[in-house]
Amino acid sequence: MKRKLPTKKELSMLNIKEDPLYPHDIIETLISNEIVELAKLIGIESAELQSWIDLHSSAQNAPSPRNVLHLLRTAKQFQLDPLQNEILLTQYEKEWQVSIGVDGWIKLINRHPAFQGISFAESPETIEDLPIWIECTIYRSDRAIPICTREYLSEVKHDSDIWRKMPRRMLRHRSLQQCARLAFAINPPDNLAEKQKIET
Repeated sequence: MKRKLPTKKELSMLNIKEDPLYPHDIIETLISNEIVELAKLIGIESAELQSWIDLHSSAQNAPSPRNVLHLLRTAKQFQLDPLQNEILLTQYEKEWQVSIGVDGWIKLINRHPAFQGISFAESPETIEDLPIWIECTIYRSDRAIPICTREYLSEVKHDSDIWRKMPRRMLRHRSLQQCARLAFAINPPDNLAEKQKIET
């Protein structure tokens, strides 16, 4: 069943400009093909994935078709299921971004044949009862020395509800993500929020 995307008139009403590199009819075909391929890869029905995409595409300030295509291609690259929040399409201020969720990182780590274990450590020093840093160590069966990264709360914390409610968990997640990137050479999709944080 062919996926229904917003028409040119609907795109205009949503204030979404048609991408000159991806005319609407071409990107519609590309998205339809990616839905079929991703659904087969992660073991779900194409209609189920299509419904999930349509739900996001019909929302106010919806992501553009190009955003959706980026999500599908990244999900296929890493074999992640967006319906299980393993890969996310979220809005940061006025821009949409694709990112791997913590469940996606855990899946990628456990899938690797050399993965042998993981451990975390917190700084003994605290500020407002929170650790200054959290360290993640990943062990590989084919490496003599484990891979270790340390993330500092002051450098990565965000002014968002989830960080205010669960700062220790979010810091642990960030440490996990960065350690996994180094340990398994995972190149995640561009993180606009992180780029803006670095640039400012």
